[in-house]
Amino acid sequence: MRMASNGFLTYTLAAALLSAGITTGAEEKNRPAPTFEIDILRDTFGYDDKTPRLIDYSQLRQGCPKRDCIPAIDNPRFIAADDVDFLSDDEFVIAIDHAGVKKAYPTRIMLAHEIVNDDVGGEPLAITFCPLCGSATAIFRRIDDVDRRFGVSGVLYNSDLVMYDDTTESLWSQIEGRAIAGPSTGQILEDKPITVTRWKQWRELHPDTLVLSTDTGFDRTYDKNPYEEYETDERVMLPAAATDKRLHPKKVVYGIDVDGTHVAYTEDFFAQGSVRTDTVNGRELKLSMLNDGTVTVVETGNQQAYPPLRLYWFAWYVFHPNTELRSSP
Repeated sequence: MRMASNGFLTYTLAAALLSAGITTGAEEKNRPAPTFEIDILRDTFGYDDKTPRLIDYSQLRQGCPKRDCIPAIDNPRFIAADDVDFLSDDEFVIAIDHAGVKKAYPTRIMLAHEIVNDDVGGEPLAITFCPLCGSATAIFRRIDDVDRRFGVSGVLYNSDLVMYDDTTESLWSQIEGRAIAGPSTGQILEDKPITVTRWKQWRELHPDTLVLSTDTGFDRTYDKNPYEEYETDERVMLPAAATDKRLHPKKVVYGIDVDGTHVAYTEDFFAQGSVRTDTVNGRELKLSMLNDGTVTVVETGNQQAYPPLRLYWFAWYVFHPNTELRSSP
């Protein structure tokens, strides 16, 4: 494994898993889990049978030789949209419009870091991305009046990124948005609406957006995507606790939770610029995909919003096996 000059491992999680001997599909079922010199849960976090947790440790899979093998960005630098020369029109960005501030985080950078601890419009937020699940979130980092820093724990839960905070060293499920082990077990993260869209769509509608710079302080070029094949084939990097073959595992869906009823909408359910309606759990919803790629779900009448989570079908289903599914009309 190549080391960067700053001492951080330069491989992404996909490369780490493959180099550790983790495979995919049927072959995975017959292969023992890889071993590492450091047991992250035991040796780094000090977790044992007395540690508060919501899940069994057997549901967590170590994918890195140590915590922070994928380094989060803690001091992000941004440039104006007009100064961006490294993004093509069709590339994806994770974008946010919050408190009057618009920012875009290129997925080519997020693939290598997965977490950016940032400040957006005066509020401490963490922008997170799990390449294995295709899921992006924006979470409020202030918990119990303390601004927490989030990092990559080095373990995964149903293939999903498991974060940790360096205040309590609790483990947090990215997709579920809750602490699954450690002192904060059971606490729920406050999330903010976020958009995953093409750079051209976001730039044209938000020319004043700031863009995360490739000047991250790490020795990276951000010009290769080790997940390119993974993003389109039927493999999943790690076994899923539940699967459903109604859709291709990597089909992109938008998942919502309406008072405990979960629904997944495929991308082709939406027509850009149009409005669709649906009834979920007795509530009439208005759904739309805006021209910048933002998907909104709002209850008619009281205008309550249900911000959707964009991710792969297998990843939504494994956490929501009772989900309803809405496909193209």
